[in-house]
Amino acid sequence: MSWDNTGSCSAQESGAGVFPCTGTKPSPEIKIPMPSRETFSRSIENNFQAMASLVSEANAFGENLGMGPHSLYRLNFVLEEIISNVIKYAYQDDNIHLIHVQISHEGERVRITIADDGKAFDPLHSPEPNTGLPVEEREIGGLGIHLVRKMTQQMAYIRDNGNNILTIVFGTHESSE
Repeated sequence: MSWDNTGSCSAQESGAGVFPCTGTKPSPEIKIPMPSRETFSRSIENNFQAMASLVSEANAFGENLGMGPHSLYRLNFVLEEIISNVIKYAYQDDNIHLIHVQISHEGERVRITIADDGKAFDPLHSPEPNTGLPVEEREIGGLGIHLVRKMTQQMAYIRDNGNNILTIVFGTHESSE
C-alpha cells in the first residue's frame, strides 16, 4: 500500500500479501506471512520407466509435505494420466524428448505444470466422453482426461514456442470425494 502526502492510500500487492486501505496510515506497516511454497521440479525422458520414477519421487515429495491419501491419489493419478498421454501420443518420432514437471505446494493447494515439445494438444478442448453409454459402446479415449478435469479445481493450457504447457491445480483438503 502506498500513501501520498494527503494521507490517501492505494492498495498494492507485495511479497507479504495485499494490504487494504484503512483510512489511517499504519505505523509501522504490518507484514502478513504468506503460506509456504515448496516446489518439486524434474525433467524426464519420454518413456514409462522415467514416468514411474517421477511419480514415485513426486509421491515422496507429497508425503514429506504431509499430504493425505486422497491428495496423494490425485497427485499420482494426474501425473500418470497426463504424462502417459504425452508419451503415447505427443511425438511422431522415436527420438528422446524431455517432459518437464513442476509441482508446487502452495498452502492448501497443489499446482502441477507439465511441459512438452510434442504436437499441439489442448486437453481442455478434447470432447467429453459419453459416460451414459455402456462401456462396450463408448469410444476409446478421453476418459482419463475427463477424470482429471473432475478431480481438479483448475486447468489451464497454453501453446508457447512449440511447447504444450498444462497447469493443473487441486486442493489438498482431505475428503472422500
